[in-house]
Amino acid sequence: MKKSFTIICASAVILFTSCYKLHTLSFGFSSTIEPDGTGLSVMAVEKNIDFVYLTGRIEMETGSVAVQLLDPDDIARFDTTLQAPVIIQVNEWYDALPGYWKLKYTSEQGSGIIDLHMDF
Repeated sequence: MKKSFTIICASAVILFTSCYKLHTLSFGFSSTIEPDGTGLSVMAVEKNIDFVYLTGRIEMETGSVAVQLLDPDDIARFDTTLQAPVIIQVNEWYDALPGYWKLKYTSEQGSGIIDLHMDF
């Protein structure tokens, strides 16, 4: 009887934890930058969110890369073009507007690493 109860409890725990889904709060890039590479990450922001954060690091070895964070009105909140060799650390925050925020980059014969994320 005690063994059956243990099996039932363990099964219940496995069932409940396997159905639980974590809410992803970070959107962006953790990858290498290729010579003709592009990237786009879109994040939905709801009305109850106060701030959008942009954090991370970009390392360019060759070429250049253009990076933009666009708010739901397609206004660039962060807009930079980096020419190699350069390393920058980004730690910015913006008042949140509800809607879809877009983080994108375009490489122009660039190579390097982009580890840049937006979250709320």
